[in-house]
Amino acid sequence: MRSHGTLPHTPLTIPRPGSPTHAKSLWFEDGNIVFQAGSTLYKVYRGMLCARSTVFQDMLSFPQPDHIEHYNGYPLILLYDHPKDVDAFFDALFNTTAPSTLSAFWQVKDKAHFEIVTSVLRLSNKYDVPHLRRRALQYLDDWFPKTLQEFDQYHRKTLAGQELDNFMALSAAEICNVQWILPVALYRCATFPISIIFDRTRDDDAVLVARGFQAGGFREQLLMAHDTLAEAERADIWAPIQEHCHYEDMECNASKLACLSSLLKHSQPLSLDAFDCWEFHGTMTPMKPQRICERCYLVGKEEIMRHRQELWDRIPTIFGLGQREDLDVARSNDLADDNDS
Repeated sequence: MRSHGTLPHTPLTIPRPGSPTHAKSLWFEDGNIVFQAGSTLYKVYRGMLCARSTVFQDMLSFPQPDHIEHYNGYPLILLYDHPKDVDAFFDALFNTTAPSTLSAFWQVKDKAHFEIVTSVLRLSNKYDVPHLRRRALQYLDDWFPKTLQEFDQYHRKTLAGQELDNFMALSAAEICNVQWILPVALYRCATFPISIIFDRTRDDDAVLVARGFQAGGFREQLLMAHDTLAEAERADIWAPIQEHCHYEDMECNASKLACLSSLLKHSQPLSLDAFDCWEFHGTMTPMKPQRICERCYLVGKEEIMRHRQELWDRIPTIFGLGQREDLDVARSNDLADDNDS
């Protein structure tokens, strides 16, 4: 699996302040090698690291030069990775057993840990640690739906700081060659307001650039997809909403008009989520006594769901990602245990 050990195309430059500090849960008193990322020092176990990472095994197997830096008598190795990534990666690698010290990576219960997972994915890919990479991908597999039905069940459970997380997903997918999460990640990013797309694809975005991601490369792709999704939404998904009631029911027509007005107020395409508006206006509540009549609701629902499925099937093509079947094969290969082959 050395193919996953390739380095990012642009090295990171992490400053080394004059007063480094010990990583609280990653400074083992009986460790025998020290790493530094930014201003943080990690004292860990060389043998365990080499046993789990072919890249570190190769790196540390060469005789060390006489002029190598030391810290309190231990070899000091500089890592040009983002310190937050190193924190998550070493934590996942070394704190794996005792419940009191079990790493956050192995206790992920919700999407609040998204950044931890993508950090571990980046460095387990770079340093070739297959079991961590596979576990990180399993988390992502849960968070990026593969079918429209899964999307409908999941899409309301959005990630904390959604616009940041999905752009971070693009970063991880680009660097680690995880193409199969791109359809949903790109779709989510393309449905943000244009102002957010521009803000999150700045070439000088400190968070993304520090992780080797040239966000500006996605800007044109996202802006074009933004327009495509908005047009598909207006032309197809909104079509039943714009039709007058078959029975000329004034209450139904008024509800449809209210539904259309709600959609027009949004500054970005809702696309697959536009059906929520139809559901809302098709239901009578004490606060909303009007509703779309039953016939219009059922006919409209069928049409909207058909167009939503067609749009879902087109998403990989909209972003130039090839066929969904090929992405499914790549996903299966990524998630397969090495022992399965």
